[in-house]
Amino acid sequence: LKGFPVMNLLQRSDLALALAEKIESVPDGTGAGGKQTEGWRASNTRMEIKIDSSPSGDMRSEYYEQTEETKQFRQEYEMRKQKQDQGLDVIAEGLDTLKIMAEDINE
Repeated sequence: LKGFPVMNLLQRSDLALALAEKIESVPDGTGAGGKQTEGWRASNTRMEIKIDSSPSGDMRSEYYEQTEETKQFRQEYEMRKQKQDQGLDVIAEGLDTLKIMAEDINE
């Protein structure tokens, strides 16, 4: 940079490296312990995701049990969906009527 003191450039470079080291030292839960790998290159550590399931491959059912609250929510959802579908049917019928009227006018 033109007119920028070399000493300031070196200080900023040092600050950037220190910041990168601080960022890399923060644990991220992968078990790597926040170890910095040469600069900003990606590490070769492999992260695996484990999902709790039974030997047969089924998900554990206790997480998906319906409660009275979820049953009520489901019923309300289905009722509102049915009302919405009925409203859409009425709108569709109205549009069909308007289409027929427009065709009659254009004849």
